[in-house]
Formats: sequence, structure tokens, C-alpha cells
Amino acid sequence: MSLLKTSKVSYFEEKNMTDFLERYEDFCDDYELNQINRFRKLSRYCDKIIDDNIKTKIEYIDFNWQELKKTMKKKYKKDDIDQ
Repeated sequence: MSLLKTSKVSYFEEKNMTDFLERYEDFCDDYELNQINRFRKLSRYCDKIIDDNIKTKIEYIDFNWQELKKTMKKKYKKDDIDQ
């Protein structure tokens, strides 16, 4: 893992979920995060209320990233310019 890589993940506060997820996935790929760490680190980039909500989802509990993304996009669709 290179120390020169810079995170370009924004902080998610209910707007533009699609962009947030794309940036977050790039971050995870850049740092070669495994499945479990992908979920653990997500909370660092979300508002506390959003993070608490995400952690209650079965997709989060089951470490199902693809389904969690769908759930998150659906929940925040109204404020997502890419949807």
C-alpha cells in the first residue's frame, strides 16, 4: 500500500450517493481493502445518523456490499443528481 495515494472520498451527508459510492469504492480499491474493512471504514465517511442507519441494514450485517449499495441509493435517491 502506497503512502502517496490520496483519498478523494467525500463525506456523505444525504446528497449525491452515487458519486459518494463511486469515490468510496475507488478508495477501497486503491488501498486494497478487504470486504470487512470496506464496511468498517464506511462509517468514517458518513454523517453519524446515516452511519447508525446503515449499520441496522441486513446488507451491512451480512457484509453484502452490492445489496447495501442498492439500498443506500434507493434511500437517498431524491438528493442524488446521478439517479
